[in-house]
Amino acid sequence: MRHPFGFLPTYLPSCLFGLLYFVVAKYSLHLAFAATSVSPIWPPAGIAIAGMILIGYRSIPFLMVAAFSANLANLWAQNLPINSQSILVCAAIGVGNTLEALVGAILIERWIGHAQLLSRFQNVFRLVLIALLAALCSALIGCLSLIWGGVLPAAAWLNVFSTWWMGDVCGILVMTPLILCCWSAAIERKPFPKFSMIIAFFAILAPLLAIVFAPVFAQSSPLLLLLLLPPIAWAAWHDQGRGVTSCVFVVVSVAIWATLQGRGPFAAQDLNSALISLDSFVAVWCVIGLALAADLNERQQLALSHRVEAKDLMPWLVLLIGIALTITAWDQAQKSRREQNQLQFNRQAQELAERINERIKIYEHILLSVNGLFAIKDITSPEEWHQYIEHLFIQQRLPGVLGISYAAYLRGAAQKSQFETTQQKIRPNFQVHPAGERAIYAVDTYLEPRNWRNQYVIGFDLYSESVRRRAIELARDTGQPTLTGKIKLPQETLQDQQIGSILMVPVFQRAMPTRTVAQRQAAFRGVIASPFWMKDWILATLGQGLQQFNIQLFDGVTTNPKALMFANQTIPALGDSDLRQQVFTLNLPNHQWTLQLAPSKAFVAAVGYQNERNMLMGGLLVSVLLFALLRTLLLSNHKAMRLAKTMAASLRESEAKFSSLVDTAGEGIIVTDASGRILSFNASAEKLFAYGKEEILGEDLLILISPADRAIYQTIFSANAKVGSEIGFAHQAELLALHRQGDEFPIACSLSAWEFNGAVYFGAIIMDLTARKQIENELSEALNVAELANQAKSAFLANMSHEIRTPLNAILGFSSLLADTELNRQQHEFLAAIHSGGDLLLCQINDLLDFSKN
Repeated sequence: MRHPFGFLPTYLPSCLFGLLYFVVAKYSLHLAFAATSVSPIWPPAGIAIAGMILIGYRSIPFLMVAAFSANLANLWAQNLPINSQSILVCAAIGVGNTLEALVGAILIERWIGHAQLLSRFQNVFRLVLIALLAALCSALIGCLSLIWGGVLPAAAWLNVFSTWWMGDVCGILVMTPLILCCWSAAIERKPFPKFSMIIAFFAILAPLLAIVFAPVFAQSSPLLLLLLLPPIAWAAWHDQGRGVTSCVFVVVSVAIWATLQGRGPFAAQDLNSALISLDSFVAVWCVIGLALAADLNERQQLALSHRVEAKDLMPWLVLLIGIALTITAWDQAQKSRREQNQLQFNRQAQELAERINERIKIYEHILLSVNGLFAIKDITSPEEWHQYIEHLFIQQRLPGVLGISYAAYLRGAAQKSQFETTQQKIRPNFQVHPAGERAIYAVDTYLEPRNWRNQYVIGFDLYSESVRRRAIELARDTGQPTLTGKIKLPQETLQDQQIGSILMVPVFQRAMPTRTVAQRQAAFRGVIASPFWMKDWILATLGQGLQQFNIQLFDGVTTNPKALMFANQTIPALGDSDLRQQVFTLNLPNHQWTLQLAPSKAFVAAVGYQNERNMLMGGLLVSVLLFALLRTLLLSNHKAMRLAKTMAASLRESEAKFSSLVDTAGEGIIVTDASGRILSFNASAEKLFAYGKEEILGEDLLILISPADRAIYQTIFSANAKVGSEIGFAHQAELLALHRQGDEFPIACSLSAWEFNGAVYFGAIIMDLTARKQIENELSEALNVAELANQAKSAFLANMSHEIRTPLNAILGFSSLLADTELNRQQHEFLAAIHSGGDLLLCQINDLLDFSKN
């Protein structure tokens, strides 16, 4: 890898890179699901890959430390325990993040090359594949470490894994191309667009973002997301890689912020589902933007015209239609699911409210049955009260209730003193409390079950406290069971303190009228009371229903926090769920409660939008893949057309050269089909046969051949006219051709055959032999004359040599005889000279005879 920061101190870029990763990761972890480090959007993944590409492998330890520190800081911020196990979990996540960056950087360099990231259309989909593979490392290691650390239930690993994986993929697709394209533009010193153009761009983009994500469109249609595609295309057209990645970054940032604020097309879902659905659109925006930039780059490389034809828009039109149909189907499915979920939630909430009402009625009926005891006899001792209450089995029939008591109604201090005296005879320690003289008392006299909590209640004056007093007076005056408001029970301790309430049933003197308020006040003798703690009572009453709801129970008809009596969890903020909260006013005995219900995380998870999200992701994936297929086919078509034009031009040039060669050739060249019809007839052939090209084309070749030689060529044509026969043969011969005027003249013909597109063609190269034959005849005649002259010469030489040899032999014979006579020395010399000259002359004559014979 290159190290573009070589001019800086060795480890300074790595330190700055680690610091940047830590800051961005710490902020990004605010998007993480509760109690985990799983974020549906994870920009640091893309920053890590780009940083490792630009800085090199020396940044690995800095990246690992930064990732570990960010996860540890997240635990600290959430007040989660930090121990050896949590530290190991953070370290494992850091290793996974580092491995993700390493794998992504290596694959980008080997499969694409960071400088060629958007040079070809297919590189965009290679980048997507790299993002999927690299994110797999971090998601898998992270989920396994969370499961090992006990942070993540094993049953939820698949959902968390897919969320982690998709979040990292989106972070890589957004941040890695942005950093690498901006860096390449800086290295190449590519000029920025004009400032006025940038202002105009944001002037167009800002209103579109406002339409899609502004508060007035808090639940805008998802189809409005398509409005963001023109600015992305505009940025790709004017600034290619740098412009489109910057535009996508701005759009994604605004989309995430708006979704967190409960705004925009995804606001109708719960927060986690909204962010996960947003992932799909982030990926599509990135792929579309990068594909646009790569498409423009590749068109430039192929030297294609900047003028966009209708067929060039077909893949993009298919993509837009696919996305629009997917969004529409997803939106309708969400609305249908939302309505079903709301109906289910409303039904279960109504059932829960009715369960509370029914439980209060059960308690009311039991207390009324206790009241019947006073209608037939007076209770004079705690033992009688114990015997009766024990047979009611209140622990089983009234779960959550602290007990059942009887409070005597006393008028004035005299009755109170007399009552204390009577009770002290039974229970020496009996004392009315709190101390002090009051006009009326309602003293707890009997209370079952007898336990350490209830012992303190014996003797307690219920009338001494305003809330209880109002309930007693209301029960007395109406003659009906009455529920108190929010109170603190005497059974309360310093540990696990709870809000309480008491259900009271009035008790009247026997045989006294109770038709009017005055009569009821005169006959009133006390109340039967059943105190209960709200938390224990709600838990016993609702049971499993608590898991499906976030419950808040208020005293009265208000939701004022001061009136809160019970809450299992706080009601989620707007945007945590797309389901409407339900508020019920519970009409209880002479009292009202307000029940506020919101779906819990368990309910949201059970009725979530997994199927709709899968449909969304599947539809977008199919749209993108179909777009990629059509775009690839279109690009292949452009390449094929370009190649075809190049080959056609080459063919035309070759044909022009061939035609020129054929037309200027000195020999006649004729081309026929398998049947012998003339298809081509060059200028030399026209001169040779005196036929014009227009009149000879289409005629049979045999009209140019003497009838005496036609049978030979008919046989050759018939034998080689079928496809699959021996093609490529060459037949050469001399024959007589037939001139247009009917004259025959000798020609030399070279005939060949070839096959093309399933048809057989013949070619004939013809040379006129008339001049050559004439020369040959003249040479033959000259040769005959020379032969006769040679024969005459030979005869003459033979005769001459014979005539010369005869006298010469006589001279040589007589000279030999003369040599045998007596001669002087001078005579011998003369005679030797004669004999030598004669021998020499004889040899020459013999050679001349031998030459004449040859």
